[in-house]
Amino acid sequence: QASRDSSTDPMSIAALTNPTPAPTSSPSDSRTRPRKYQCPECSGWFSNLSTHRATHLSYSSRPHSCRECGRGFSRPNDLLRHQKVHQGDYPFSCPFFSTEPRCHPSGGFSRCDTYKNHLKAMHFDYPAGTKKKDRAGAAGKCKGCLEEFATADDWVANHVEAGKC
Repeated sequence: QASRDSSTDPMSIAALTNPTPAPTSSPSDSRTRPRKYQCPECSGWFSNLSTHRATHLSYSSRPHSCRECGRGFSRPNDLLRHQKVHQGDYPFSCPFFSTEPRCHPSGGFSRCDTYKNHLKAMHFDYPAGTKKKDRAGAAGKCKGCLEEFATADDWVANHVEAGKC
């Protein structure tokens, strides 16, 4: 599916200037929940549509850019978190990273969730044909030593974090 060029598509321009508010089931809903707007690109619902829309831009076109490498971010807090990479501030390090297999540019991560997502995506071998959405409960094996585990979470907790590989 081709992405829309909002600079030439009158429908996209209208959607940006007059975003579609999310439907509410009763008048009281609008007072208790923040109003949400539908993105014309992905059809998702967001309370801050302008911030979300920046995620559809290329990295170089996003509003908050890193002075070090030029990568762009849609939110300033994402840029601040990224800048830790250039300071060498990595509280989480990939145990499989070395100068030979460079699984990630630095081998380090500033956040635990991105570190664990990296491990599960790059260093855990799921059965052939396992779709990304089905990985949470799938068995598999460690790519480092080929030991089998019931789930990737079990592998991370009892093998990687325990230093057993």
